Amino acid sequence: MYCVRNASTDDLSELSIIEREAFTESWPPTPFRRDLANRNVEILVVAIDMNLEQTPEKFEVNETLYENLGYIHRLFNCLNNLWRDAPGHDAKNIVGYVATRQMYDEAHITSIAVRKSFRGMGIGELLLMSAVSNAMKKNYRTTTLEVRVSNRIAQSLYKKYGFNEVGIRKRYYSDNKEDAYIMTTDTLYSDLYIEHFRKLVDAFDKRALNINWNLSGLYAD
Repeated sequence: MYCVRNASTDDLSELSIIEREAFTESWPPTPFRRDLANRNVEILVVAIDMNLEQTPEKFEVNETLYENLGYIHRLFNCLNNLWRDAPGHDAKNIVGYVATRQMYDEAHITSIAVRKSFRGMGIGELLLMSAVSNAMKKNYRTTTLEVRVSNRIAQSLYKKYGFNEVGIRKRYYSDNKEDAYIMTTDTLYSDLYIEHFRKLVDAFDKRALNINWNLSGLYAD
């Protein structure tokens, strides 16, 4: 079974492997050890966890999402048994991560990466959802990120979660000097965004159940 959890120093080698696999451009490697020690940086991972043997109950959203974030204390327990179909992976493997840095009153997503053999399974969306959920739980005003102007697939996912293009960083990427769009959400604790996010969580939950995932709730401490 898989879960979303905070990364630890035990995950350093796996984080580096996934980064190299996901980002083949000539970026300097991320100092994951330093980031894990930085209280302004949070790294979440989707990891295989064979200790999660019980199927969790389906979570309920009462009233509004923001006013009832208590249910988020439970982990996403998801992707049940799908690891058996993924060659070359065992119970120690991490299959994706998302890194977020606190910048004043916003949560800035610096990186989302998924192992190649696990792409197309919704793990990237799960990570994005978890990062946004954490930002809401911690009362950040918005969530922001940069994305390549050519990466239409990622842009589509971000727009689905309420990220809007608000600017451009010229020649942002060092490998080919490609521009980056700056994307940001509306105010996370607005009623409009809360309702939009709740609907996305519910829709993801239904899709997860249709492919034998077990989904208990959004990650947050």
